[in-house]
Amino acid sequence: MKPVDLPLYDECVKKSPIYKDEDTSLIELNISRCRVYLQEHSTPLQNAWSKVSSTAADTKYKIVSKLPKVTDPHALLTNTAVIGGAAGASILINRLLFPKAGMIRRILTPLTVGTLAAVYCYPDDAITVYRKLIGSSFNMIDSVPVDVRYNISEKEFQEEFELKRKPCVFKGMDIGPCMRKWSVNYLCEKGGSKMATVHVSDTPQMNFITKNFLYRQLPFSDVVQRASELTHSEYFSAPDEYYYFRSLGEDVRKDPSNIMEQFPEFKEDIKWPHYFPEDKFFSSVFRIASAGMQLWTHYDVMDNFLIQVNGRKKAVLFPPSDALNLYLKGDKSEVTDVDSINLDKYPNFANVTKYQCMLEPGDILYIPALWFHNVVAVEFGVAVNVFWKNLDKKYYDQKDPYGNKDLLPAARSMDILNRALKVLSELPDTYKDFYARKMVSKIESSAFVKND
Repeated sequence: MKPVDLPLYDECVKKSPIYKDEDTSLIELNISRCRVYLQEHSTPLQNAWSKVSSTAADTKYKIVSKLPKVTDPHALLTNTAVIGGAAGASILINRLLFPKAGMIRRILTPLTVGTLAAVYCYPDDAITVYRKLIGSSFNMIDSVPVDVRYNISEKEFQEEFELKRKPCVFKGMDIGPCMRKWSVNYLCEKGGSKMATVHVSDTPQMNFITKNFLYRQLPFSDVVQRASELTHSEYFSAPDEYYYFRSLGEDVRKDPSNIMEQFPEFKEDIKWPHYFPEDKFFSSVFRIASAGMQLWTHYDVMDNFLIQVNGRKKAVLFPPSDALNLYLKGDKSEVTDVDSINLDKYPNFANVTKYQCMLEPGDILYIPALWFHNVVAVEFGVAVNVFWKNLDKKYYDQKDPYGNKDLLPAARSMDILNRALKVLSELPDTYKDFYARKMVSKIESSAFVKND
């Protein structure tokens, strides 16, 4: 990799102040820019990066704290090389990051860029060192690529994916002029002062179970503008806070979202493949996210298309058969960071089958009902979700405007199970354990689908 291949470095260094402990926004900025650039320019790196991206971001302080304190930039070179692989880090840092000896004040910028470049050159060594630094319980799970189809027909979609309940990325589909038109300025101008409810968080990993975010109302134009920024002149809790917008129905307690009704000014801009009967349509959801924002792991009870209009988005999916490995609370998983897992805390996660894809502008991801998914906005992103009822309408709760309540037979079964467990709790522990195991065995033999 030649120095000319890293135009982002000069911009990062120019903006790098003398870092203070509490000043992390530019560190995150550098990591995000390096991640995006290197992902774009190397297919092998994408595979390595899927294993170490979160590690690089989440453990930067642990890594720094474990290095000897240095006052000589050449000593720092050695330490950085050890982290990521000696050759790659040494070459890149010597040629790019330390042209002069007096740059120790920018210690965290070269450490970040150098480590990522070293991961490119020696990913296996980097993974080994990262694991040693942060302990053997911190693990990366290998992933399976999601199938990709170009210009897929309705018949092919139904036969190859819908009936087989498999996710797929569609490329080359006509999604309308939104890709060309939906710039920040255009969205702000057209959306205007319409009030919108937005999630706001100090951390990029939003967690619905712990509710580590706030709900705030802003004019739609302000939501778009703030989500598109890395730092904000106006903010609720922090200048580098993250924003996530999900459109709602007219009456949020009763009406599903419909972009054609809530945002008629955009309805001529967006198209999607009508590969399901019109009477099965449930909702279309406008989604806008800050760069780096990660949405909690969850499942939906309806099939849906995730249409990526602007920005890149990484999607990680798990099949319904992994429900026992994902530590569920309702329709959400306790595991938000699906790239770097503490297996001491979540040991069953080692058994998952993890599917992954990178969505580019114009891509459509088909997510079958009950498939768990976790998405990261690699860049500021705009997307539209289209949901439809793939089963008979009688199975769905008609009072559910979000489309995430369990199917009616399943909800009734859970109620019966909860009552049974309450009755079972009257027994002494040894007896309760025995009969609970019998119940589990009965459920497994009667209801689990046997995979060939």
